[in-house]
Amino acid sequence: MHIPDGYLSDPICVATATASTAALTWSILQLRVAKDRPGAAQMAAVGAGVLAVHMINVPIDHGTSGHLVGAAVAAALLGPWAATLTMTVVLALECILFGDGGLGALGANVLNMAILAPWVATAFLSLGWRRRLAGALLVSAAAGLGSTLLAAGACALELAISGAGSLTKVLPGMLETHLLIGAAEGCITAALGALIWKRAMLESRHGFNGRSEWLNSRSEWLGITLALALGALLAPWASALPGGLERVAQTLHFVEPQSPGTWTVAPNYVLPGIEWQPLTTSLAAVLGIAAVYLATYGVGRLSTVRVRK
Repeated sequence: MHIPDGYLSDPICVATATASTAALTWSILQLRVAKDRPGAAQMAAVGAGVLAVHMINVPIDHGTSGHLVGAAVAAALLGPWAATLTMTVVLALECILFGDGGLGALGANVLNMAILAPWVATAFLSLGWRRRLAGALLVSAAAGLGSTLLAAGACALELAISGAGSLTKVLPGMLETHLLIGAAEGCITAALGALIWKRAMLESRHGFNGRSEWLNSRSEWLGITLALALGALLAPWASALPGGLERVAQTLHFVEPQSPGTWTVAPNYVLPGIEWQPLTTSLAAVLGIAAVYLATYGVGRLSTVRVRK
């Protein structure tokens, strides 16, 4: 779902970049004054995990591959403000380091996957976290599925307005190719929802209150270790089939996307000077995950400085 350069018109790029900048500024302001918020290390661990799953493309229907978005899980663990900032750091570094998504289209990618998706997930998560496990499972599954499909729908709308294709063709194509991804996202978010529900019932007896309270220093280190392991071991074997957006573009004959610019450190997750594909991809994964962890930690520290009134 990472839109490359060449697909969107200049006005759409400017409009989405402006909207994303405004939303990120507001997120930082809200996070700084929030009473209940995650720490920088929690944001960094979640960001590292999101990048790891982004690097693991798996085959899905019709010769297409896909990966989890992670927005719903980030929203459940961190809350919407911190999830927005965390997802933004992931998308920005994916673009800069690996050329995954265009620099000109970064505003649109952030709007779709780092702003709209976490907030839609949060809206679902706030509906039914009470004293019943069934409610937790239902709303968390809906959060995963709904956030993925909304991001795909927003992407389709931006493409259609840019003239890449008619909305009546682009929208069904995007929703169809991302339906299975959304279903998988829903299952994983539902599993997390069950864990959060169980903890909330055991500790507070009041149900879900907006985000998980069970991230601690031990789970943060476990998260970054797991992210590094997943990236290093599984990223080299990720599916080479076209992603959902690529498949729709091929079917509807979009214009050819622009190749990553010279500013990209490791285009297509390949480090320069290393020819053996498994090794170069593993090292690129470790580099990216470490960079996301450090950058997200820095953003988290700056964004969680308490504002004195």
